[in-house]
Amino acid sequence: MFLVGLTGNYGTGKSTVLKIFQKLGALTYDADKIVESLLQETEVLQQIRNLFGDRIFQANGRLDKQKVAAIIFSDNASRRSLEDILHPLVFKKINRFLEHPDRESRIVIVETPLLFERGYEGRFQQIITVQTEKE
Repeated sequence: MFLVGLTGNYGTGKSTVLKIFQKLGALTYDADKIVESLLQETEVLQQIRNLFGDRIFQANGRLDKQKVAAIIFSDNASRRSLEDILHPLVFKKINRFLEHPDRESRIVIVETPLLFERGYEGRFQQIITVQTEKE
């Protein structure tokens, strides 16, 4: 199995490129979608509650993503602390998927924001960076 990291800045078309690879037969994973699923898990939410407190939860117990965003985009230490919770869990899920792929595929593409920023390039055999002009 050949493992490829797909990365690029926000809005460059990473998801579109991922879909193209999927149509060509690659097994594909989107780290952001994995994070979304993690944010439904009680244990993960408790870790986030331990980090930021109750203030980031709505009255119904759901995570208030806008409040989390306000915190992490104004405080790099908080952002990194949240990433330190979520990123290992994302890679754990990806590794679990790779142990039991749902079909035979020689190429696996993982859309991974912050791949270089967090030093994850060593996890992949090849990296594709999507870059586009603003237009």
